[in-house]
Amino acid sequence: MEITTTSSINGACEGFKKHRVFELLNGAKWQQTVEKLTLHKSSNAVAQIWTEHKRNYLAIIGMTSMVEVKQV
Repeated sequence: MEITTTSSINGACEGFKKHRVFELLNGAKWQQTVEKLTLHKSSNAVAQIWTEHKRNYLAIIGMTSMVEVKQV
């Protein structure tokens, strides 16, 4: 896996929930595509997009897991 993007989430972050859209300060929007619910409240959290085998994953710094996402 390699990190392709690092940016802050625009505004409040509430963690992972299927279909949630994460808008990054760099203007990119990523939508969660898998069923995973993990609560994590923070403001301007730093997110990383990881890519492996043509799939993208979003990790939020401070959380121990990541989720598969697609760019919207």
